[in-house]
Amino acid sequence: MTNKEEFKVALIKARMTMADLAKAIGISSASLSYKVNNKRDFMASEIKKIADLLRLTPEESTKIFFAERVDE
Repeated sequence: MTNKEEFKVALIKARMTMADLAKAIGISSASLSYKVNNKRDFMASEIKKIADLLRLTPEESTKIFFAERVDE
């Protein structure tokens, strides 16, 4: 599951918007929103691109994209 609060923090640190990130990884803003809100799953290639663009450490990536529990 995606931890959307940690995801938002990473976006802010990278000074990117959801629209910027969606465009950079080649998906629509709506599709990114679905994925961040756990309505659809991220593909491994998308996680890799996002981690690179947001300059996430492996620990940050794990915390964001592989959260065991998240509050809805």
